[in-house]
Amino acid sequence: DDTHLYVGGIVNAPADMAWRIERRSLVDGSLDAGFGVGGVVTVNPTAGVDALRALLIVGSRLFLAGTVGDAWRVECRFSVTGALVDSFGVLGVLDIDPSPGADATTSLATDGASLFVVGRDLSAGGTDHTIRVEKRSVINGSLQAGFGVGGVLTSNPSPTFDVAYDAVVSDGWLFLAGIDEQPGLNDRRLHLQKRSVVDGSRDLGFGVGGLVATDISTGRDEYLAVVASGGHVWLAGVDRRSGDRRWRLEKRSATTGALDASFGESGVVLFDTPGRDDQAEDLVVSGNRLIAVGLMSDDGWRIEARDP
Repeated sequence: DDTHLYVGGIVNAPADMAWRIERRSLVDGSLDAGFGVGGVVTVNPTAGVDALRALLIVGSRLFLAGTVGDAWRVECRFSVTGALVDSFGVLGVLDIDPSPGADATTSLATDGASLFVVGRDLSAGGTDHTIRVEKRSVINGSLQAGFGVGGVLTSNPSPTFDVAYDAVVSDGWLFLAGIDEQPGLNDRRLHLQKRSVVDGSRDLGFGVGGLVATDISTGRDEYLAVVASGGHVWLAGVDRRSGDRRWRLEKRSATTGALDASFGESGVVLFDTPGRDDQAEDLVVSGNRLIAVGLMSDDGWRIEARDP
């Protein structure tokens, strides 16, 4: 928000992972003692793997999404105190288990009135991971029936591993960025969908039938983050060639999905070091700066500031 930074992640005790959320001053980085316990909220509903994957501020509310065991969990808390909002879900919590398999949330997005919970599920059976988006009220967490089928949208472009790692709402459209995997090839394509926030339908003028799918190599290429504003979409991820993972940044038209030739080389910026694990993991556009963060080589961070 305007005065504080919210940091979310996991506490990895032996065989027991828990959510951890901190509220810190934007001035000096100190913990806000009025939030949770000493500036920290810890969520540990099971003795197994509980992993926080996304957080989002909407007005005075802090939304959290992640996994609890093999199911989804969404929480709504007051952003100032960290206390659960009792009127949302069941005493501030939604526990969602779309399938008997290992389901996972990956991202949250909002248009101000609704919350889009994004992830994957195994409802198709076996090892067929399906992209799943739920549209819910930011007030009480109820599904919004006009979106998809009963408030739930699923997309299953391949019978193997499909997932949207990130999502953003811009100008009445929901952009979903991630991957789809080509059967039997261990080949993951860059995958970007544009859908209506009202009913979940694809924008047929974007890419091919609402989808931009790019197979730039025979390796595991991935979109990991997306932002959108001013008629443009920026994406961050990884471009893998011969086992070497490279940073990949793209700028595309939010209307057509076409690459913007004025950005980088024909719409793409690549970065590579001698190590094998370079990947851009997140980005933000602020004013006249594009800030990208991620991994460099095998054990370093990289933060870039670029002309957007």
